[in-house]
Amino acid sequence: MLVLSRRAGERLVIMLGDQVVEVCYLGQRSGQGRIGVIADRSVMVLRAELIEDDRPVAGSALQG
Repeated sequence: MLVLSRRAGERLVIMLGDQVVEVCYLGQRSGQGRIGVIADRSVMVLRAELIEDDRPVAGSALQG
């Protein structure tokens, strides 16, 4: 796992072949960190808890 520190407005860029996904830390509101994801419409972006089948999710072994 790669762990990064980001300040509000700073971005992380993930390149998946010809696809580019940007993750931006927007800041904190009401005690929760907020992130934004910029990706082409062909890239599916889901919260892990919304995936209902048994497919492994990256990082799932770390959730205990």
